[in-house]
Amino acid sequence: MPSPPTCDLPTYLSEKFPSFTLGGELFYRWPIGVRFELGLEKFRERARGLYEAVFAPEDSCVIISQNRPEDIHLPERYFQVFELPDAFDSKHRLDLQSLELTTEEDGERETSSLQWAQLPARSFQYGSILQAIANADHAQTPSVSGRVYFLNPAKEIIVHMYDDRGLDVIAASKRTIVPIYRTFSDWVLEFDREQIAKSLL
Repeated sequence: MPSPPTCDLPTYLSEKFPSFTLGGELFYRWPIGVRFELGLEKFRERARGLYEAVFAPEDSCVIISQNRPEDIHLPERYFQVFELPDAFDSKHRLDLQSLELTTEEDGERETSSLQWAQLPARSFQYGSILQAIANADHAQTPSVSGRVYFLNPAKEIIVHMYDDRGLDVIAASKRTIVPIYRTFSDWVLEFDREQIAKSLL
């Protein structure tokens, strides 16, 4: 099965998520979203379950890596996501796209590099990537550097596991995210539950 053509990410985001910028705490950057609690003991089950709820086997996934200049000085156990050992199947070519991104928040400018590729959603080891994200805070190998986002271009949903404590899911419309919110309601972070319910229902 050939890999789908890689989307024009800047154009896609400006059309589907206008005025949105990639960065930490995705849930607080966009009005339609859910913040899920993972936890050290349950993050594997929950993160995989949420990924598979967003990405059906027939879907494609745009994997996005965001790295800042300081990430190049990290210890050797850190890998850029597309360099993670055994994460990607050689049968599917990685057609990598990249750009430099400059954003301004609270009066401070931040420069980062974006790299992305589009693949069939179940053609790579997404569980290994999620594990590497969790490893980053625990000095375990392999760890992923920077931030990793999973975009479903057809459903207009972005998934970001920020560490083993939690995972954000944002969407361009309520229509696609409300079923996920209802199915996994028990996993919603209690601190934000009231805000999430008001914004979605």
